[in-house]
Amino acid sequence: MYVELVGRILKEEVELCAADMQLPLDRVAEKIDRHIETTSKEYYKPAPAIAYSDPLCRFGYLYMNVVVNATVFEKTVMSSVDLKAKIKETGEGTLNVCSLGGGPGTELLGLSKYLLHRTSDTPPTKIVFNVIDNIHEWTETWHLMADAVEADFQSGMKGPVIPIIAPTFLHFDVLDHDSYKNYSSYFRRADIIVLNYLLSENKTRLDDTVRNTLNYLSASISDDCTILVIDRLENDGRFQRDVTDVLQSVFGDGVVTHPMAGRLDRDEDMKVLKGLLGFKLERTPRENFRTPLMRNPTVFWFGWNRNKGVLL
Repeated sequence: MYVELVGRILKEEVELCAADMQLPLDRVAEKIDRHIETTSKEYYKPAPAIAYSDPLCRFGYLYMNVVVNATVFEKTVMSSVDLKAKIKETGEGTLNVCSLGGGPGTELLGLSKYLLHRTSDTPPTKIVFNVIDNIHEWTETWHLMADAVEADFQSGMKGPVIPIIAPTFLHFDVLDHDSYKNYSSYFRRADIIVLNYLLSENKTRLDDTVRNTLNYLSASISDDCTILVIDRLENDGRFQRDVTDVLQSVFGDGVVTHPMAGRLDRDEDMKVLKGLLGFKLERTPRENFRTPLMRNPTVFWFGWNRNKGVLL
């Protein structure tokens, strides 16, 4: 499911970009490959410099990361009793999600597979999904993603309730907590606020801006809103300890982070993705969120809700 949807979007966007640049597809693919190589070196730096404003960089991110990151979100929901209950509560109603630093809307993709294939619960009739990101250029991809997910719901859902998607995109720095004051109603209505691989791209801002942002959100959201953090479980453990310190300063000493290991579902074949594109990229997209040999977890998640406290 993820592979086919991402392949369709990526093929459309790259072909349009090649036409605009008046370059053949193989030349554009070479440029995307260079962005992938450059970006992969940036991720583990304290302050990564990633050129998301460049469409070729965004295409590289779609190709390398979106399928596995959607799977991570899907598996996070499946592993949490409280998250599954939260989504079930919105059956035949409205589910309102905010994705901070959400770029192309990866979490909507993960949510869609959960609703289509992982639960028999009645789905929401409407999914209001707000992507908030400092890179305004993600808007086009985000709306293509939302349209594609809604089309999959229409073709794949069985039963009387088929969700419609109401996508919005807010353009601001999600770690500037003062910006939230201009959109307070968005966050008061939220059922779930997601920070997915956001903190690892902002390690130098953990102690000040991340802490201030989480403090502001935790104080201003509704009592039944869930804050969900998903990020990398790095080898030396330092980043997770730093994140845990920040979370404890905001949410108290009962913070529990849940490690998670896995890989793509068997129905997600990256060879199919490569075949859909009509052009060749050298790197193989990410398929695992576990270490190669020991298969140890490389992801952790944390959830908090004022009514329930730390999520299980």
